[in-house]
Amino acid sequence: MCGGCGGREATDWARGLHAGPAARAAVAAAATRLAGRRGLRAVARPGGWLVTTPTGGTVPCHQLTTLVGALRRAVGTPP
Repeated sequence: MCGGCGGREATDWARGLHAGPAARAAVAAAATRLAGRRGLRAVARPGGWLVTTPTGGTVPCHQLTTLVGALRRAVGTPP
């Protein structure tokens, strides 16, 4: 197994909070609102989210912790 499908990742402590597409979409909407007017966008995708930066860079996030970390790095907040 290569792990390319994302099914072999470490346990996500918040999986129950974002287990379905609607929950991931709600998290993405909240993350985008919290990022403010910095040009960041989070969108739900199967198994997680995709964060897009103002320069067009993207960060795939499969866990809530990864999503928060990507947003913090993008706005310049230390982890």
